[in-house]
Amino acid sequence: GKQGMMSDTIPPSAHHQHHKQQQQQKQLVYIANVPGGILVCELDDATGALNVITSTSSSTSSCWFIAPHPNGKFIYTAAGQDTYQAYRIDEKTGILSGFYICHFIHHLLFFFFRFPHTSIPSRPIPSPNRCIIIIMSNPLEINSQPSCGVDPCHVSIDPSGQYVLGANYEAGSFVVYPIETETGALLPACDIVTPGTGSNVDKERQGGPHAHMIESMKVASSSGRKENDNDNDGGDDDDDRIFAVDLGSDRVYIYTLQQGTGKLVTNTETPYFEIPPGEGPRHFSVHPSKPFVYVLNELSSRISVFSWNKVKGCMYNSIQSISMLPSDHDVSKQKSYPAEIRVHPSGLFLYGTNRGHDSIVVYAIHQEEGTLEPEQWIETHGQNPRGMNISPNGRWLYVANLTSKNVAWF
Repeated sequence: GKQGMMSDTIPPSAHHQHHKQQQQQKQLVYIANVPGGILVCELDDATGALNVITSTSSSTSSCWFIAPHPNGKFIYTAAGQDTYQAYRIDEKTGILSGFYICHFIHHLLFFFFRFPHTSIPSRPIPSPNRCIIIIMSNPLEINSQPSCGVDPCHVSIDPSGQYVLGANYEAGSFVVYPIETETGALLPACDIVTPGTGSNVDKERQGGPHAHMIESMKVASSSGRKENDNDNDGGDDDDDRIFAVDLGSDRVYIYTLQQGTGKLVTNTETPYFEIPPGEGPRHFSVHPSKPFVYVLNELSSRISVFSWNKVKGCMYNSIQSISMLPSDHDVSKQKSYPAEIRVHPSGLFLYGTNRGHDSIVVYAIHQEEGTLEPEQWIETHGQNPRGMNISPNGRWLYVANLTSKNVAWF
């Protein structure tokens, strides 16, 4: 098949049948579990298969998003009960400490990959091997802090590893927590901003601000970047800007994080970039080596493509808007709302999930212009595909179907 396209066979056990078995190394993938907690399984990189090792119950009402610390020792979650939580990873086993075991897999959302002896979980592995994905809930966490806003839905770590960044959907606020260096504990919030007011274009969804994602551009662009990759036309290695996505206000705000104080400082040259009215930005993904940003718009099922020029001080230009649905899809008969967006580690392809159409859309990325060309729509073998991620070596894509409670891989 064409490179970048996905097989519709699940499980893909026939793939890579003739690959030689190389030295195997345990790797970990953690999966957020909606009823609460974090999930752990075994992944065979030769076939992509996930074999559940264990799952555990949770005392929290939900776990919507997780993020690893760059040192690989801690995990942070946007959790239920309006809290952000910190957990410790066992450095030898990769397992989170203090879990209670049960045997039921709940809704799956976002997941990330962790590899021993690798500081950034999303970097590619040097050779095919086996991987452990652990499904866990209700660990004895290090600590938690109030979210300082209703409905935390996204969490990330700044590149320095000193701060946790959170997005509170219903409150429309973005919050910053210092991290205690030795223990990984979350300290009380040091900054809270609510920049938006809501565009009110969509009366039901945009009556006020709705913060949906906050992440450093450096972290986003390093996700899946190849080691020793010097082809970095965007010059993003030292770009410490923070993007904060507000679905309710049709804006992506631009900040720098002030080290030492943890304050979010508004970018003076370009404080935000506008999304077309009523489209409702949800998540974004950044090209690993080119100056392109891709914003997934939940209310319009479209992707907005932007470029930037650091030399001119963060000047952003809109270069494309493209549908995530096939031209023959009738939204009046079947509503669909996209959820997740990922650029392939090679930078050659982009993937997005469609809830309702229950598909993954595959685009080819024009490497000079950054524009997208649709290549394929493929069913997700489940309902409501919400979380999606790509293995760091770029071989496998995993999608978590919320309603049907399953993970499919391609």
